[in-house]
Amino acid sequence: MSSNHKSLVLANQLLRDGKFREAFAAVTAVLNADQKNADAWYVLSNIHLRTAHRDEAISCARQASEFAPERPELLIQLGTCLGASGRTSDALAVAENAARLEIRDSALLSNLGSLFSMCNNHARAVEFFSRAVEADGSSGAYWYNLASAQRMLGHLDDAAYSCEKAIALAPQDGQAFYLRSDLRIQSTDSNHIPELRDLVSAPNKESQNRILATFALAKELEDIGEYSDSFHHLNAGATAFRKTIKYDVSEDIAVIDQIIANHTQQSVDSVTAGYEGETPIFVVGLPRSGTTLVERIIQSHSDVRSVGERNDFALEMSRLAKGKCSSANPTRVEMVKNSLQIDMTDLGLAYATGVRSGLSDDKRIVDKMPINYLYCGLIHSALPNAKIVSLARSPMDSCYSAYKAFLRGPYSFTYDLDELGRYYLAFRRLTNHWRVSLPRSAYRVVDYEALVHNFESESRRLFEFLELNWEDEVLEFQKHKAASSTASAVQVRRDIYSSSVGKWKHYAKELEPLRQLLAQEIETL
Repeated sequence: MSSNHKSLVLANQLLRDGKFREAFAAVTAVLNADQKNADAWYVLSNIHLRTAHRDEAISCARQASEFAPERPELLIQLGTCLGASGRTSDALAVAENAARLEIRDSALLSNLGSLFSMCNNHARAVEFFSRAVEADGSSGAYWYNLASAQRMLGHLDDAAYSCEKAIALAPQDGQAFYLRSDLRIQSTDSNHIPELRDLVSAPNKESQNRILATFALAKELEDIGEYSDSFHHLNAGATAFRKTIKYDVSEDIAVIDQIIANHTQQSVDSVTAGYEGETPIFVVGLPRSGTTLVERIIQSHSDVRSVGERNDFALEMSRLAKGKCSSANPTRVEMVKNSLQIDMTDLGLAYATGVRSGLSDDKRIVDKMPINYLYCGLIHSALPNAKIVSLARSPMDSCYSAYKAFLRGPYSFTYDLDELGRYYLAFRRLTNHWRVSLPRSAYRVVDYEALVHNFESESRRLFEFLELNWEDEVLEFQKHKAASSTASAVQVRRDIYSSSVGKWKHYAKELEPLRQLLAQEIETL
């Protein structure tokens, strides 16, 4: 074994142990001896990716793939780095390049499927996950990945089969149990509650798997009307997960308050002119507030296509705002203060160029990144022809729905009811701020309860605001075959329903402290 190979083995072990400085030193020594060592560039890319140095990770992965273009794992690494940086279109192009290479290794097939999933191309993801299980059907992880992609496409029976395979092969994997429970409404005659109870109560269970199984158990108990038992497990799961993350809701609220203070109607109107060559539709709102439903309704129109939940706007805004800050690592509050100094044409054009890259038509796009509610003022300034649809749901239903979902992404406030209530009030203040600060022609609040109770009339008002001609096909939006990459991917396959309205009342006793907190600012509670 050569000294370089020994050093790379050591670097990989150090990386797995989280010893990034030591791993960096080991791999740098290899590159000092051999600048064209593709494996060393690959390891260095992983180090940078793990330490959130995404530009450096991309650069190193590109070097690795240039030195060994025949190796698919290097292209997959490059695509993963691009995707992690929000460059979805570039990542998808790299994924397609990797797909053209001959790949037989099951792990590489699964990794390529994961890259396609990252790029929201779930049909291609299913293709490669299927090839992975064909190459090695003994991996529970491969079957779980396949089930996740099948769920996104609405292939729920296939997803259920894949989940069962995953669970049989990896009976301690909580994420497979959680996914399976979400695929359908359980009944008293058909559910997995006994199995989940055993899983939750088993000794020496990994924390994360136990937490996911606990959320799954809470969901199935709610389905069959065992509300008290359901909330007991939901609260246990949420509390357990909250202990695993470092988070201070006060920091998020401070950012929202700073946005309200700085992004006033006067300041938004006084910035440089934006880019008028694009007419995107943004759907924003708290998680599980109806954003996916509205996105599906809008994208069922023949002149619209969805680009999913893209973080392009936030990434471009951050990139440009950092250039206006005096410190190399500005706080989020500093970013808010300096974001109004951005050249808005540059911001709008950068967003439009990135989100349009790789699209095959000129249909209007709908961008459903819920947390874009933070940037509505900048969106309007940078893209003056954009339409922003903000979802409003009854406070208690909105909070409970977010609380019971095991959410990924920037939603750490949803695992503690006090933090959730405080954040909701801040979000409500921000929504009211945008409502009075932005033109009615650009910003519209859609009431979730009104939409599900008066679907056609509310939908017609929505399309009038969007300046889209009415199409009767919108009334059957649930038949639209487009993939959905959200926590509500199963629900949006159903006909319009109102059973979730008022569901919090089953837990009125348990949620009373939350109601009292919200009532401090919401008189109607």
